[in-house]
This record gives sequence, structure tokens and C-alpha cells, in this order.
Amino acid sequence: MEKIKITEGVYWIAIPQADLRILCGSPADVVKHLMRMGLIAKRETGKFSYETGPNAILLADTPSQNGEFCNLAEFPILQMFYRQGLIIPGHPNNKGQKPILMGSALQINAQLEYIDIGKYGIVDPKELKLYLNEKEANELLNLKIRFAFGKIEPITNLIDTVIIEKEPVTIQEKVTIARKELNIFEISYGHEKEEVNLNLPHLSTYDSAVHLDYHSIEREYFSVIHVGEGDGWDPYRPCMGSMISYQGKLYLIDAGPNILKSLTALGISISEIEGVFQTHAHDDHFAGIPSLARADHKIKFFATPIVRASIMKKASALMGVSLQQFESYFDPIDLNTGVWNDIDGLEVMPIPSPHPIETTAFYFRVFWEGGYKTYAHLADIIALDTLQDLINKSSGKLDTSLYEQTKSSYLMFADVKKIDAGGGMIHGSVLDFEQDDSTKILIAHKSEPLTDKEREIGSDAVFGSQDVLIPATQDYSMRNAAQFLAMYFPGSTDSERAALLNCPVASYNAGEILIKRGEPTKKIFLLLNGVVAIIDTHSQKHLLASAGTLIGEQSVLTGKLADSTFRAASYVKALSIPAELYLRFIAKNFSVDEEISFQKKIAALRASPLFGDMIPSTVISKIARSMKHFTVKAGEYVQLNGAELVVIEQGEARVFFDTVEIETIRAGGVFGEEAVLLKTATMTSCIAQTDLFASRIPAEAITNIPIVEWKILEIYERRLMAFGICFTNQ
Repeated sequence: MEKIKITEGVYWIAIPQADLRILCGSPADVVKHLMRMGLIAKRETGKFSYETGPNAILLADTPSQNGEFCNLAEFPILQMFYRQGLIIPGHPNNKGQKPILMGSALQINAQLEYIDIGKYGIVDPKELKLYLNEKEANELLNLKIRFAFGKIEPITNLIDTVIIEKEPVTIQEKVTIARKELNIFEISYGHEKEEVNLNLPHLSTYDSAVHLDYHSIEREYFSVIHVGEGDGWDPYRPCMGSMISYQGKLYLIDAGPNILKSLTALGISISEIEGVFQTHAHDDHFAGIPSLARADHKIKFFATPIVRASIMKKASALMGVSLQQFESYFDPIDLNTGVWNDIDGLEVMPIPSPHPIETTAFYFRVFWEGGYKTYAHLADIIALDTLQDLINKSSGKLDTSLYEQTKSSYLMFADVKKIDAGGGMIHGSVLDFEQDDSTKILIAHKSEPLTDKEREIGSDAVFGSQDVLIPATQDYSMRNAAQFLAMYFPGSTDSERAALLNCPVASYNAGEILIKRGEPTKKIFLLLNGVVAIIDTHSQKHLLASAGTLIGEQSVLTGKLADSTFRAASYVKALSIPAELYLRFIAKNFSVDEEISFQKKIAALRASPLFGDMIPSTVISKIARSMKHFTVKAGEYVQLNGAELVVIEQGEARVFFDTVEIETIRAGGVFGEEAVLLKTATMTSCIAQTDLFASRIPAEAITNIPIVEWKILEIYERRLMAFGICFTNQ
């Protein structure tokens, strides 16, 4: 047996004698990790070119850890199906062998549903007709059948599954697997044994396979920021995506894998994202959508109704929550196909694009002097020759007019047009745009080197570059600063806040220290753009602060030395407020003692993993105002007063599910997640191990804050799974 660590929480187990290669853990972009490590490599057999790779996947017991998804098996499965050739008719590797999916019954069922939607989208004719007329629904279904080599197979016919419980189960002859603890498994082959631990360490995240340089992005009146130019198989570039800056507000076009890391590299925090325009639900464009559900506000979700339906179904399956619950993390806004939809002056036209699942490309335009300025984002289009071939082989089930409609929509004029040039069975061709009269064509979604002919047609875009269509003549960050201060200091006067707004704006390079632990704090910073790391090695604290966060307040108010180091995790722009000016502002508008007490509440929230990361001061201050302190004697139960969350500030307690002890919680730990989520009486209980000092937060104070709701769900699922394992082991 061979064991290789891929990254934290991800391993490779190979048993050559059994022809078994197990990918243990499947976070976003794991295929790119395998490529970079040589565990996926190209091979040739006669006229066939194919790849090596895993043939089995071990799923984590929990769908997410530390806010990141653990089980995104779609692309590893697609790599087995198509790039290894296991499902391609006539391929030498198509010998009847199926990929093996291993894990708990709950996670396997969730993954099968999520992969099925990712492979086919919506295939129920009745459901399709909820969004399309009969002719359109029939044509889309026939198109899906052609992409599926003539037959839509249930995903359960294409994948073998192994359900893992406590006792060892057989994967195949002489190879067994058993769960030892939550996310810890033992794989045996004969007398050989290997243990794999899929748990992420506290505060750790999955490493991105793609390493990005830092950039400082200007917020323009209308511009396109290039967030990714590769595809799901390109180990060196993020997947195809863009971002629109319109009137200083930022809108993503697709949310690919590791989108939060890409935003950080661009000096943008998730709190700055106004909305996302989604083309379709394949993981290389979709895997970041659940991360956007971790924002401090509901991000606007723009898509056509049928695309939104397939995306939300896939995401809810992945998370194991209802469709309505996942959709509640966003502000969904439906777009009409083939017409210009007006979004506060930013106009967008979705156009259908033939693809194995529901897909639209987008045209964006803004009116300015001289007429409209236009950007086209043509993600996951189809090569016109391939489309013609599908139509010819459809025995009349696909209308021949589909070709001309698709061609004319692809070749509409744009000042800047980004195209999918991935080729193959389901992607576009650069050569189709040889006669396109758009001003600038950018080639994306292609991992292979460009030919000279392709270089004559289109340009390259690199991560972090920006095409400015209408420049800004104002600094939008000051508009944001005024909004932040008004939200954080309700009751203060406009004129008093204006004094703070007159302070200088400072810029910091990634890696630069703003405030150092143990030194006097001479300035308070209001973060306007970017991400700042809050570090204290003594308390093992490492948090991230987003735009809208005030840093340095507590040490200035108390006159104490800084208790943490504040370090730019990206390029950062911040309003730099001198300490004496801030203290005068507080004294004129508030009680200093009350403000110090208020800051202690905020510090208690920041100490909890539930509230520490990426929640700006404007949001956390509202939560702090709702907190009510209380104490519990050792040995007593922590009582819940209805739907509320209890945050432990001092002391230690034990959490029970029914009668089974599942977790010990200390300062920063929480109890009551079940009551908040389900709004019903709970099966969990909590007993103080020592005297406790804690706070109550009513459920209504944390509703409509997606990042908090997401983390509460993660805690609930982890404890529920731990209960199942403990109960089984008794």
C-alpha cells in the first residue's frame, strides 16, 4: 500500500496489486492537486489519449469543515468518466469498471444526487415545462440525450457505492475499510493497514492548488475584472470567471472553486460582493456558490429561472438541506432570456447555450457618451461544428434553426468578449470567432496551449487584469465609508461622522502590519477594501476581518497595548483615524464606559469561531447589542429560553445528544444550534462542568446573516454525525 498526503485532510491510497487508487477527501479543485503531483498523468494507447487517476473516492463524514466543502466529487468522477475514458463508447479503458464512492449512507446519497444534477441538470419533462414551453423543453431534453451518447443513465447505474459503518466492509477482494472515529478511517489489504484522517485542523482551510499573485483593483464606473481564465483541468489557473464593477459595486460572473481565495488575492472581501450572475451548475463555475452563502449579507443571485432551479437543487443536495433553506441564503432575482434586463442601469441579456445542463451566456451593457459599452461573457459554449453534428445525428429531434440562433447570439458585437475555447465534446472553438467584429476577444477556459491561428483571433487575459469600459471620476470607497460609519454608530450626527470621514485613506501592501501586538495603538482603521488577518499566537487566534470592520478600537478606548497583530492578508485600503479624534467622537456621542463594555461584548463574539471570521463591525455590532449575560453553577443544566444561542465566555461545559455525550465546549463554544435551526424543542442538552459565564443571543438577531447560519448548520451536522458514531459504538 502507498499513502501520500495531498494537502490537509486529503490523502491518496494506492494498492497496485488490487488495481485500486483511492482519493481520500474531495474538496474543490482536488483534481488539480492530483495533476500537479503527477497522480493524474497523460498516457496514449494507439489513437487514444487518456489520463491516469483515482478509481475510488472516500468521502468525509461531514459535508463541510471550517466553512469549506469536503465532498465535491463531481470533477473527480467526471475525470474518471471522460478523461480516463471509463464511460466513452469504444474507449480502451471502457471495460465495465465503475468509479467507487465510499462513505456514510447520508453522504453517498447526497453526492449521488449532486453528481446527477451536475451531469444532466433537470431531466424530468414536467419540471422542464415549469420553465419552458413544450417545444423548448423537448428540444433541451433531446439535446441532453445527444450529449449523453443517446441515453440518460441514472447515476446509480454508473457508480458503485460502499457504505461504511463501524465494522470493516469490503471494497473489493482482500481490501476492507472501517471508520475508527469521525472522519478517521482505516484501510486494510492483507496484513497491511493505513489510517487516513480527513479532519481539518482548527482554523485550517483546504489549500488551493492554484497559487495567485496579489493585486490591487480599482472600483470603476463600468469595468471587467478577470478572475479566472482556465478550466477545471488547468492546474495553473483559476477556472473561467469575471467580475463586473458597476458604479463601484462588484458583481461576480460565476463562482468557481476557491472563489474566496481568488477574491482575497484581488484585495476584495466577500462583504464587498453585491451579486453573482450564474451561467450554469458545473463545479468549475459553481463550486464557490456555497462559499458565497457565507457572506455577512444576502448576495443577490441573478440567473434565468431554469438555471437557478438546477443550481439551487444541486447546492441543496450537496449541503443536505432543503431547496428553500439554501435559497434563503441569497436574494434571488430572475432574469428573462433573450432580452435586456435592467439592474439599476446595468443591463444584462442571458442567451441560451447548448450544453449538457441548463446554461446561459451573458451580455452586459451600460449607456454612456457615444452609446452603449458592452461586455460579453460566453462561458461553456459549444463549437459550432459539434453543434451541427449533434443536430445531424438527432434524427430530426433537434430543430436545424438551433444552429443559426446559437451562431448569431455568439457573434453579437461587444467591446470586450471573453469566450470558452475548451473544445472537445461540450466546449467552444476559437475558430468560430474568426469573423467576429467585436473590438477585443479574450480566450479562456482552455488548458492546452493556443495555436498560432488562435493567437491571431483572440488575446489572453491574466488573473487580476482589468478592462475599463467607463472610468470612474469618484472614489467609491468613501461612499462605503460613510455607510459603514452610519450603520456602526447609530445615533451619532452626520457632522460628527463627517469629521471621521475627513481622515486620510491609507493603502497597505499584502503582508504589511497595520497594528502590532504589544505596542500602543495610535490609530483606528476602518477597512474599506480587502482582508486583514488578526493574529495572536498566545491564544492561538488567527481570524480574518473584511471590509466594514473597525480595528484597534478596544486598545484605544482602554489605553492598553494592542492584544493582537493586524496584518494585511491582501492589498488593503483603510480610513486611518487618529486615536485622539476617535476618543473625542466617542465622548461627544456616547458614554466611554458603555462603549468599553460594548467592545467587551464584541471581543467575546470575536473569540468564538462562529462569529470571529469575516463578519464586519457593522454586522457584529447588531449581534452584540442583543446579547444578555448570565451565569450557571457547575453541575447545573444550561437552560434555553426558546430559540436562542448560548455563547460560553468563561468556563467549560459538556454537550449531550439525548443521553450520549458528544462534545466538550469552552470559551467561544456555543450551544442551542438545534433550537435556532429547527425552532423546536431540542434533543441536545448542556451541563456546566465548571461555573459558567455566558451570553444569550436571540435567534432573530442572527437570522439573515448567511455566514452565521451556515456555521450553525455545520455545528449541528458535526454533532449529529458524532452522535451517530458514538451511539453505534456503544
